[in-house]
Amino acid sequence: MRALDTARVHFEPTEVVDPRRALTVGPPNRCGFEAVKQAAYVICSDRCKEAQQVNVAAAVAAVAAAVVVVVVVVVVVVVVVVVVYRHASPQVHEEREEELEAAVEGGEDDDEPDEASEEDDDGVGVGEYFGDADEADADADADADADAGPLLAPDRVVSGMEVEYASEGDGERGSHYAGTVLRVAGAHATLRHAVIVDDAGTHPEERVPLKLLRPVPPATPANFFAKLKKGQRLELAYLDGYWDVVLKRVLSDGKYRVEAPLYGAVHTVAREQLRPCWQWAPGVWTIGE
Repeated sequence: MRALDTARVHFEPTEVVDPRRALTVGPPNRCGFEAVKQAAYVICSDRCKEAQQVNVAAAVAAVAAAVVVVVVVVVVVVVVVVVVYRHASPQVHEEREEELEAAVEGGEDDDEPDEASEEDDDGVGVGEYFGDADEADADADADADADAGPLLAPDRVVSGMEVEYASEGDGERGSHYAGTVLRVAGAHATLRHAVIVDDAGTHPEERVPLKLLRPVPPATPANFFAKLKKGQRLELAYLDGYWDVVLKRVLSDGKYRVEAPLYGAVHTVAREQLRPCWQWAPGVWTIGE
């Protein structure tokens, strides 16, 4: 019995320890403090990682939004530019056409005229047609041609004459084709075409009314193109013949825009493809206005 009491006394604590002090003082409690500190670090590290992930996601979203805004702005700018260009282009084109039409109709005064060249009625310098060195001679020739009046022409069509035939075929009205008169009989003549060929490669012959034939027109007067007006009747070398057209305008590159009134076809051509609209009456040539 005494032994048991001694054992009980041996195992009873000799000092009561305050639990709150166990966390704050003494080497035996150091391990517990480090554990709490490590746990706090882990918790703080997880929170920091979460905050960093949130910040990265927010930054990515901000960059994406900025890219979208930039793309939208670029698209809007492009659309505005296209709309403005489409609205401005017709206006500029119309203004340019009006200037050219004004040049064709009456000519324009140059603020600083060139001493060697003057603006003609179609807005192109005289020097371009005749050469600057011969300007005085060109003016004199132009005045002489203007005073010359109608040109002399044959009185009638005869056998062996080079002529032009006014076609009345479908799709060929308003055109003239070169040929040679083989013989004349009454109100008709036998014509051999000079340019048109058949499937065999030969120039065909046909019997045509004399009223559809005329002598080959004379050469174009030297000053003719210097006096062109809008609406002037001309003849265009086209599809093996000469076709009736009217002048629409003279272009800045020196070409001419013409229209075939019977067909509504518009052509842009060089001067070499055009000639006056010659009118033949027995004994005289005149130029159609």
